[in-house]
Amino acid sequence: MYITKNGEGDIVVMSIEAFEKRNQILKLRSKIEISEQSRLSGEATVSLEEAKKRLREKLNG
Repeated sequence: MYITKNGEGDIVVMSIEAFEKRNQILKLRSKIEISEQSRLSGEATVSLEEAKKRLREKLNG
């Protein structure tokens, strides 16, 4: 819900669920941005298969 003051947007009211989902999306976007900047700056990357292998190893102990 948007509340206006003198015809201009002033306040936004949203459910807790919508607020929490929005925050999760913003956090994910931030992580993606950091990763993309690392990639563009030439930091080492791993293939999808290597990433899967590392995740399996972590999950299996």
